[in-house]
Amino acid sequence: MKVLNVQKQSESQSHSVQSNDKYLYKERENFVKGFIGTNKTGKTAVTREIAIGWSEDKDDGYTILGFDPRRQLQDICDSFIYITDSDEEIVSKINDTRNALLILDDYRILHDEDKVRPWLLYLLQQKDGYNIDIIYSCHNPELVINKLTYFTTHYYIFYTNVQEGGWKRKIPNYTLCMSGSSYVNKYVRKYGRGEYPNFPYMYIDTENEKLCAINMNKPL
Repeated sequence: MKVLNVQKQSESQSHSVQSNDKYLYKERENFVKGFIGTNKTGKTAVTREIAIGWSEDKDDGYTILGFDPRRQLQDICDSFIYITDSDEEIVSKINDTRNALLILDDYRILHDEDKVRPWLLYLLQQKDGYNIDIIYSCHNPELVINKLTYFTTHYYIFYTNVQEGGWKRKIPNYTLCMSGSSYVNKYVRKYGRGEYPNFPYMYIDTENEKLCAINMNKPL
């Protein structure tokens, strides 16, 4: 599958993910960003940079709530959701949260099956009223819960070895995501997964149907 009209960031433009995404997340009131990619492809590093940029751009009183099972975001989160929390406990934490960024790293650990848990439904219903931005991550599109895809405003697609059917079964605008995935996979196979902070990935704006290749400046 060929990627058409892919915008590329130059090395100087894309070196700082933080400054790049400061512009991106100002485009709307609340975002839901989905990070998809295998382990050690840069998802957590980019999440951290976006979260730091988000925090620096906000006034006092804004907080970061995190589900961080691998304990890689402990220093930037103000409070946490734990794997042992019940639906009621997570809902209580959501009710105590306003003006916040919620990071759900490897969020499918909180779901035993491909069925949305009550706390996630509640979060999606309340996120705009509570002014909560959301970042979630998983290893491949098969792990994205269907209902969540309809709220996702942006995808960050890293290297992931998945076939077209994996995108088609899960993502409403799968053609765009599959194109982005195909492009970044070819790039990684040729040049490697990158090193901090220049991990290659594809940024996809689902609303405007735009793709942007980040840290992919070499020819395929």
